Amino acid sequence: MALRRRGTVFICPSAIFPADGRMVDPATATFWASWQTDEEAIEDVDIVGAENAIAWGRDRADVVVIRLGHRGDTYFQAGAVHEQDDSDDPPPPPWPPAAPPPGGWWTPEEEW
Repeated sequence: MALRRRGTVFICPSAIFPADGRMVDPATATFWASWQTDEEAIEDVDIVGAENAIAWGRDRADVVVIRLGHRGDTYFQAGAVHEQDDSDDPPPPPWPPAAPPPGGWWTPEEEW
């Protein structure tokens, strides 16, 4: 069955992690990906690695948004279409991040 490319895929870390401004390691973290329309959630999965989660999302929707942390500056647009919301905030930058964040990536092995 061919999937219809519609809606938006939202991707975020599956695990609880510190809200101190750090970002999870996109290569090793497990991500929750949710394919949604305005009317319904179509499918949800947990996937290891941001690139794998993004590939899953791009197979389903043109708009794919991933976040690696808790703050607004940890969001990235990873789909073929970059969507702007109605706020005055600038849209998230395109995926991937330009560099690791100051202090490096956060991994579950680290102490809080």
